[in-house]
Amino acid sequence: MQDFSDQITAIRGRLQEAHGYLRVEELEARRPQLEAEASRHDLWDDQDKARKVTSELSSVNEDLELYTRLAGEVDDLETLHEMAREEGDDSLEGEIADAAAALEARLDELEMRSLFTGEYDERDAVCLIKSGEGGTDAQDWAEMLMRMYNRWADRRGFEVEITAESEGTEAGLSSVEFILKVRHAYGLMQTEHGVNR
Repeated sequence: MQDFSDQITAIRGRLQEAHGYLRVEELEARRPQLEAEASRHDLWDDQDKARKVTSELSSVNEDLELYTRLAGEVDDLETLHEMAREEGDDSLEGEIADAAAALEARLDELEMRSLFTGEYDERDAVCLIKSGEGGTDAQDWAEMLMRMYNRWADRRGFEVEITAESEGTEAGLSSVEFILKVRHAYGLMQTEHGVNR
């Protein structure tokens, strides 16, 4: 039986770091305040304030649920590993390795997301792909880029809404505008600019 102790200890350490940068204690204190504001009968008298409150409450709930889920999965992984080692059960080795790898991948995403501290980083992103100069080849490339972004978004469960599309003269796309609708979309997409060749 492979010893996963060091890997699990490292995962537990990364979870503790997430507790800090997610500001879990602050969020736990803020949630009841937001819930009280959201339940006020006159909340929607000021629609801008109402949207701000409900959006913040949604983000707080999402972050707290994510942290709680990850903490539970780390606990489960530790328990499974201890049980397998005590019983000398090598058949669980693959399950433990897979669970550890999945947790590490989710923590990688969470750590990257923690870098999005800009004013607009949590918002949706409006994106535009233009074929520019280059005729049919450039229009084909614009269509390929759009397909690439669609697949990337689908794999992650992100919503893509095409708001404008202009077909190319012979094939492909002359231009396409779309909105990536997911929390932190702007943060994810802000480096995707410039000319692709």
